[in-house]
Amino acid sequence: MSLLHPLQEYRFRKAFHLWRTGRTAQGVEGLRPLASRDPGAARFLPLALAEAREEVSPEEESREGPSPDLPPAFQGVIDLWRGDPDRARARLEERSRINPLEKALLGLASLEGKRAEEAARAWKDSGPAPWRVLSPRAMAAILEALWEREPRELQARLKADLRGEEEPPSKGKPAGRLLRRLLDPLEAALPALRGDRFALAKVRIRSLAARGDWDEAIRQARRVRREFKDREEATEILVRLLAETGRDEALLELGGQGPGRAALEGIALASLGRWEEALPRFRKALEEDPQDLLSAYGAACSLALQGRRGEAARAFLQVLALEETAFVEVLDRETRRFCALFAS
Repeated sequence: MSLLHPLQEYRFRKAFHLWRTGRTAQGVEGLRPLASRDPGAARFLPLALAEAREEVSPEEESREGPSPDLPPAFQGVIDLWRGDPDRARARLEERSRINPLEKALLGLASLEGKRAEEAARAWKDSGPAPWRVLSPRAMAAILEALWEREPRELQARLKADLRGEEEPPSKGKPAGRLLRRLLDPLEAALPALRGDRFALAKVRIRSLAARGDWDEAIRQARRVRREFKDREEATEILVRLLAETGRDEALLELGGQGPGRAALEGIALASLGRWEEALPRFRKALEEDPQDLLSAYGAACSLALQGRRGEAARAFLQVLALEETAFVEVLDRETRRFCALFAS
């Protein structure tokens, strides 16, 4: 931090963080008043404006203050975010390609210009994500390309991501994370349950699930739901059993609007490949809980698979802000698959 201008430095870092984590309008608002006197703000403001699809005003162009020459990579990002990938690629294809940001951007510009093989060659060694601001857009473009090339394989990987496991529970497998979170507290309450038929039924269901007898647990849950029609909790127990075992069609047939249902229904619809229908469920889940990582990821994937790349990029920025490690791991995995398919 600058010893001469510590407050200015703090304001720049705060504005840059807002932009980097997907709050583009707030980032622009913070960077704009600093650009006339801060070289960092002057350098990043054009990028933030490009992402926001705003033009630099004549007043800003004529304003006195630092006007650093933007590196070719920054110029390329501006071209890309303004919807001109061919111009971005032209800026960079004659470069030495030693700079990892330039290599990442060249691949992205090639992919968005429908040159997947060139993108794969540019990314083969280092991938598309040396710069955190660029990687969400790369993720959106990669998923769109893979969805066109190998929809079944990509669908299987994204389904596993959203469920947190490769396969649904089988007989003999302990209760999974959704059911365990709901029913574990019952163990401590057993002495007080005598005479409470609903509570005892929940214990029986939990015992069946813990032994891996999912079919019988679901049968009992359906019976309890019929018997206790006025209790929303009875429906929620069945919902979580169906979600835990991957019985998506059955889950979607249930009525009710209990807490957390939007996220579970979004995962069910996405698992069935119905991404367009899943998107509003994921968005509703994020309204209920803005920190819901799986719903944020599901919404971003839904947008990418519908070809809504700009919206998907901003949604992936939210995922990155919530959990950087998880985002980077998924991006690396899909990049390896992309390069294996397209690199010659």
